Amino acid sequence: MARSFVEGVPALVLAALSPYTLASVFFRPDGITARVFPPGAVTEDYRPGMSEALRDPFGFSILLAVLAVALLPRLRLRWRPLGFLFSLLASDLAVVLMQPISRGFGWRSADPDWLRWLSVVVGIGLAIPAFRALAAETGIPARGVRMLAVTAMVLAPPLVFASLFGRGGLSIQTGWSLLLPLPLALIASYSVRRDLLAPWRNVGLRLACGGAAASFALMLVGTAPRQPATTRMTAPDVAAPQSAAQGPYQKLFFQRGVSFTSEWPDSYESPKAHDLLRKLKDRGVDAIALVPYGTSSASSGELRYGHWERDDSILALTATAHNLGMRVMLKPQVWIRGSYPGDFDLPEESMRAAWLAQYEKFALHHAELANRTHADVFCIGTEFAKLTVHEAFWRQLIARIRKVYSGPITYAANFGSEFETISFWDELDYIGLNNYYPLPDSLDPQAVVAKVEAVQQRFGKPILLTEGGYSSYAGGHRKPWSENEGPVDLEMQAKAYDAVLAAFWEKPWFYGAYWWKVGSNAFGGPLDRSHTPWGKPAMQVLSHWYSKPTPPRSMDKAPPAGRR
Repeated sequence: MARSFVEGVPALVLAALSPYTLASVFFRPDGITARVFPPGAVTEDYRPGMSEALRDPFGFSILLAVLAVALLPRLRLRWRPLGFLFSLLASDLAVVLMQPISRGFGWRSADPDWLRWLSVVVGIGLAIPAFRALAAETGIPARGVRMLAVTAMVLAPPLVFASLFGRGGLSIQTGWSLLLPLPLALIASYSVRRDLLAPWRNVGLRLACGGAAASFALMLVGTAPRQPATTRMTAPDVAAPQSAAQGPYQKLFFQRGVSFTSEWPDSYESPKAHDLLRKLKDRGVDAIALVPYGTSSASSGELRYGHWERDDSILALTATAHNLGMRVMLKPQVWIRGSYPGDFDLPEESMRAAWLAQYEKFALHHAELANRTHADVFCIGTEFAKLTVHEAFWRQLIARIRKVYSGPITYAANFGSEFETISFWDELDYIGLNNYYPLPDSLDPQAVVAKVEAVQQRFGKPILLTEGGYSSYAGGHRKPWSENEGPVDLEMQAKAYDAVLAAFWEKPWFYGAYWWKVGSNAFGGPLDRSHTPWGKPAMQVLSHWYSKPTPPRSMDKAPPAGRR
């Protein structure tokens, strides 16, 4: 209930009664959380990324907590049976306000540290009297027992709810948040003197149980709703063009692309995703990379997939793209929980072999899907810098993929040592680069071009930028792989796009790029600091370059892939 008052109710009120737009609402085990976008941030074509969503005005939450503590004594006198409930609410409000200490609060990443620490100071100031009142309300004379009782009362409802319903779960971050009441409970238990206890202290435990039950019941009510089901687009809903299932694959072609990822709440199944493809086509984009994710972890050999980016939604979206005259690259990737693919490896040879066997099934599944959808390019993997040294595995995987998919294939190598040292480029149709090489402050990409050209000359294969981009924050060109680390700088992003395209465009071995990324939920716009170009000047730069005629390519005489 406390978290709902601080992180949910204010944002919902703003969304209902003001020009603020609701960004998200979650019904969690420890309460309702909601975020809003400021007025004017959302248009018909785009909305900002979630990092730019506001939790609510800071003063609103502080006011709620202050009012709860200020009214506590009066409410206890008038409605004595409700005393414990209001004591619990007031102390929980104070604890929620202190949560920036554990990075568990709902602030944006760019908020200054002084604002975080101000909330901590205010929370401590409110928590001490609230916890003292709560400790007195228990009616327990023994200080040690009183401390344990107060702590248990505060923590029990969210812990019980999480264990019973398994929603939200517990993490290190939430664990630190739950530990915050401990020192305050200690202060309360030792600062409450016996002469402060009311004559009716013997009924304190009953009040405590009633308050805990009431809090638990409120959480049950607050977490009951679910997001309404959205309309799903599946393959039968979209007519596939006749040409999609006929004729050999074209081996080499120029690609004016963007990565098109499935983003909450408008997944690949959403009609909004199909509408967004039409808008991309109008802006000169003629190729998209669809990115179905599998998930694994640095400590586990288990690889799961097929839960969010479903096969039937990929079939439908590919059909829409082909109907629009757009090419499709199917680019399955693995999300490594707590890490990223470039750092992923398993310490024991047996564990690594078992994981690679699962990855082979993952890759072959999507290769077969690429064949079903007649995807124009297939990417066999992404950024496995510590795994691509096992050359024999990848050569074997490439051979098996070619048996189920006859179109052109590539691999998306991480910039730097992986891209520059991979030895199996000779087996692929395109050399794929995830281009996150830093740029100097002059934004001159010639050093990057030289590194790419050196690899191309060694293998004689065309270059495809399978991923890459720049976040739209100040200094984003220095760390292109990062985002949301500073104030918005849309012009830097646009200039970096323009510099890279100008440097690569006329190279006879350059066959296009898939910029990271445009999400199916159309996030972007002038407030957004993430990688997406959508709704920003960088998209205008893409449209400018993508409207140009295809430059002459030195390798266009290669036979179609289906005739090798």
